[in-house]
Amino acid sequence: MSAISDIRVVVGLDFGTTYSGFTLCHVDDDDDLSKIKTNTEWPGEMGKFKTNTVLQYDNDFREVELWGYPALCKRPNRRSRDSETKPVELFKLFLGSCLEKYKPKLPGSLTYKQAITDYLKKIGELIKETIPKFWDGIDFMEHILIVITVPAEYSENDKAIMRECTFNAGLIGEKNSEKLQFTTEPEAAAIYCMYSSLREYRLTEPGTTFMIVDCGGGTVDLTTRKLLEENQLAVVRGAAIYGKSLQKSRNLGKLNNSKCVIATRVLKHTFGTKISPSWKPGDPPERLTFGGRIQKFHRIAERRTEVTIDQEFKIEDLVPVFVFATKMTFDIYYTHEQDAVYCDDPGYYFMCFDHYLINKQSSEGINKIKKNPPTETDASEVLVNKSLINPG
Repeated sequence: MSAISDIRVVVGLDFGTTYSGFTLCHVDDDDDLSKIKTNTEWPGEMGKFKTNTVLQYDNDFREVELWGYPALCKRPNRRSRDSETKPVELFKLFLGSCLEKYKPKLPGSLTYKQAITDYLKKIGELIKETIPKFWDGIDFMEHILIVITVPAEYSENDKAIMRECTFNAGLIGEKNSEKLQFTTEPEAAAIYCMYSSLREYRLTEPGTTFMIVDCGGGTVDLTTRKLLEENQLAVVRGAAIYGKSLQKSRNLGKLNNSKCVIATRVLKHTFGTKISPSWKPGDPPERLTFGGRIQKFHRIAERRTEVTIDQEFKIEDLVPVFVFATKMTFDIYYTHEQDAVYCDDPGYYFMCFDHYLINKQSSEGINKIKKNPPTETDASEVLVNKSLINPG
């Protein structure tokens, strides 16, 4: 039986850069939005949908003394002002593609992963206390599905870090549990709009186009979506403006707001696949594998390359390791490094894989992969046109 089959309550957790909140919904309530329970009781304050994403630690930065609004509003003691710790905030900016200059300086030996874990643990404790106020007989580890919203730009690695922190915070029983799922913040907002505002104003016909303007503490996301048949949504256009970087900007009024289509993008990563050429003298001896081969990174598209939407990249002169092979597997990786050599070096990330049949009757077999790149500023799609040369 699937672990999801016994879910009774869904927790929607919005872990934000500056504010965070959560809602609860029983699965028997279907899509009745009026039955969604949005928490408004926080430490030190009442009646607000969210609380501050802030932590106050002890002097050793091992234990959280305060979190949320109280952590931000603690008044320093005049006698011990020099020894008191300051509030820790904005640690979510270490995920995603935020520029280094906008990331906060964390105190002492505290890491951003530990700060995220500690905050999730505290808000998780409140969630566990809140659920029994509405429903009896709920086992948190057995009957709860947690859905965390993340920025659309987050890579698989960013989400893996969030999953690790959620597990360490005690919100799921296993790191790879199906009871933790992620959805992007624009998707969550669009779905809510589809079930609320569009119905309220009778804009439920397929083809209806609407824009979501998500003004968060760290970013402003603009996404235009189109309503399709059977309550499906399609993205027409999306953009992200980093709020932290705009706070000091004085040129917002001078932006050209004319309608346009951005035809090209500059790749922020180098994309490639794993190949197994013959090991040669000079190659690292420890990388010698079975059959006298070595696994290396084979570049497909290089970082800083300007590409058009749906541009195709061809991999040529690749043959199966074994002449009797009927399939080839392509593992696709991406990295910030310019001189990529090995796929397991630090800074290399696995993106996807697929299997391709080898056509024994012709000199090549053409196949394509469509995959969303790691960030929204890369090309909207990376198409890999794989040319498989028949070994003969």
